[in-house]
Parts: sequence; C-alpha cells; structure tokens
Amino acid sequence: MSQMASQSNIEDDFTSAAFLVEKELGVELTPEYPALKFVTQLEEITKYYKKQNEEMERTKSMRGKSFR
Repeated sequence: MSQMASQSNIEDDFTSAAFLVEKELGVELTPEYPALKFVTQLEEITKYYKKQNEEMERTKSMRGKSFR
C-alpha cells in the first residue's frame, strides 16, 4: 500500500509541476517535450519563487522602520 501512496504522490507532484511550467512559461507540454528542459525550467521557476518570497519577507520586516 505504501508503494501506491508514493506513486500517487509522485504523480500529483508531477502534475503540479507540469501545470506550473505550462502556466508560468506559456508552453504546452507534450510527450515529445524534452525532459531535461522541463526539469531545468522547473528548477528555475522554483528559484525565482524562492527569491520572490525572500524579498517579500525582507520587505515585510522592514515596514515601520525608519531609514536614518
């Protein structure tokens, strides 16, 4: 049963990743789409979102502080 659960998680993760790449980059993923390109694009999107979140947190922590 645990093997089925992990397979389901992998499929869910792949589906989410594919949706993200298609939505953010405006590409249509087909069976012919290069796997290496997909993985690279996913890694870059992940880095971008992480950087954006870090910047947002930094900005939140700076609110209310004066720049003297």
